[in-house]
Amino acid sequence: MPDDIAFVRDDVTDPVLDIYADADAIYARNLPPELHRQAHDLAREVDAAFLFTTLGGEFPTVPTTTETLPGGTLFRAIERGGAEHDRTEDGGVTSGDTRRRRGERA
Repeated sequence: MPDDIAFVRDDVTDPVLDIYADADAIYARNLPPELHRQAHDLAREVDAAFLFTTLGGEFPTVPTTTETLPGGTLFRAIERGGAEHDRTEDGGVTSGDTRRRRGERA
């Protein structure tokens, strides 16, 4: 994991919004369909990109584009409220300050 990217764990059903103050992206791994909309809405509220993987054969319940990765598919929500973010050389998404002020490090 790159040193300049911080990961924070939170509950999208009861988010601590301060955690997302400087977030560039919300990423969820193996996200079940019943949480797609809540995570998507949270990302829109805090003006962050929303990227996720599913539990295998499940389909996203929000509009997405896809990227095939070794071992799976990455979904990127196509509806978001803010500025575009830059892709890194390794396919990640970054923009601005990635430090987090609060929350549990994953």
